[in-house]
Amino acid sequence: MAFYKEQYDMSAANDEISTTVNSSNDILNRHSHEDSKAPSAASGVQLYRFGTVTFGLVALVQLGLITFLALRIQASQKNLTEVKEQLIRAIYNTEANYTNVREKKDDLKRALNDFSFQLNSLTEERDKLKIVNYEMETRSKNLTEERDELQGKLNNLDTEARSRIISLERDKLRKRLTTLAQSGWTLFRGSAYYISSTTKTWQESRIYCLSADADLMIINSKEEQDFANSFQIYMWIGLTDLRTEGTWEWVDGSPLTTSYWGTTEPNGKTEENCGDIKTFTTERSWNDENCSHSLKWICEMKLTQ
Repeated sequence: MAFYKEQYDMSAANDEISTTVNSSNDILNRHSHEDSKAPSAASGVQLYRFGTVTFGLVALVQLGLITFLALRIQASQKNLTEVKEQLIRAIYNTEANYTNVREKKDDLKRALNDFSFQLNSLTEERDKLKIVNYEMETRSKNLTEERDELQGKLNNLDTEARSRIISLERDKLRKRLTTLAQSGWTLFRGSAYYISSTTKTWQESRIYCLSADADLMIINSKEEQDFANSFQIYMWIGLTDLRTEGTWEWVDGSPLTTSYWGTTEPNGKTEENCGDIKTFTTERSWNDENCSHSLKWICEMKLTQ
């Protein structure tokens, strides 16, 4: 815009100079025409003076024009310099913007690559999870089938076990009935008792009782103590401290709570670890004895549990 304005100003100045020169020529022509009527000498002097004045005017106009043009050219150069600097700044800004755009493009490209990588990773993980899920479903199906198969077998086993238990209970009951049918067995308060006619050690006596689905007698009440004393037999009962010296317990593992030890009994310490009924003429008839002695014994078969 400034450059086009300079061109317009210079054209206007040229037009002004042309107008001035033409005006001077018109004046000269008029004076020449007028002065042609005067005498030739006076006419020459006047013409010279007029020409000198006109030339001076023209010189002044040309000087003013040159000064004006110089100022215009200087202003144009300044404007061109500013335009150049503006263009340089614009180019610099454009390059900076281009650099920023390129950096942003690179950032976006890296972000896109990262996203693509993550997407691929997620896709792989999804495929793996699909495989695992399929394997789990297959395994679950197999486990369900195995469970159903085992449940069927268990049902069969339960049926067989129940049948076997019933058979064992039946055989046990038959054995007990056969045993109780033999002589020497006596019923008392829901149990059957057997008094031996021969003698054995404490361990041998217990083995005999166990073979008859019984054990050596356990006494937990005064009634049972009076019942055992009523036989008036020196015999083994199911009392021992073989497992822990000084800690007496019954053959079923229950601790001794109610006792009927004789006076100063038990007194055998480590030498006498099995219990028997000895002084049956008194309520407190128990005695500790060497387990290897041979005595009669009393077995107890519990008929109710």
